[in-house]
Amino acid sequence: MIDLDAAGIGEGISEVIVTTKSGAGAPNAAPIGLISQRTEAGDLILSVKLYRGSQTLANVLETGTLAANVTDDMMVFVTAAFEDLRAADFTDFKAVPVLKGANAWIVFAVTSKDERVEYVRLLLQPERIKINRKAVTAINRGRNAVLEAAIIATRIHRTEDEQTKAEMRKQVEQYKKLVMKCGGPREHAAMSMLEARCSGL
Repeated sequence: MIDLDAAGIGEGISEVIVTTKSGAGAPNAAPIGLISQRTEAGDLILSVKLYRGSQTLANVLETGTLAANVTDDMMVFVTAAFEDLRAADFTDFKAVPVLKGANAWIVFAVTSKDERVEYVRLLLQPERIKINRKAVTAINRGRNAVLEAAIIATRIHRTEDEQTKAEMRKQVEQYKKLVMKCGGPREHAAMSMLEARCSGL
């Protein structure tokens, strides 16, 4: 039995970097929320929602496989949200591309899909897991604020209403204040990159 708790995956939505490869073998990485819900019968249901038009969805539909990379490095989250990672950032685990610096990798097989207008919900079955290091870290509000700001920023480019975009940019600015107060150098750098990306959206 695969122990997801050991990789830091609990019930609710765990923010991970999902790595996939195309049918031709090209790796891709994107920040995705891994959804974990327990049924009344006690069964754990794992799923992701992948938006149409994304490379991640195209790859998963081709291969039927994805990997969840557990990391708390916000630079990786922000970079993967807006640009391709370098080939040097990847390695292989059970023939699936994963991130070299991740704390843990879980390889999932897609068991079914639920097609919606804007996205496809994929049900997942964990097949392999590797714990590279058990990271015990205190909660850092600055790190969490970068993550929240990144999620908002990824939604800006999908929004056509200019007023909504302006409100989202204000939210990002509010999170920036918290990042600068509570985060460390890595979080500050991630926020600077994120801010530069937002200005072009």
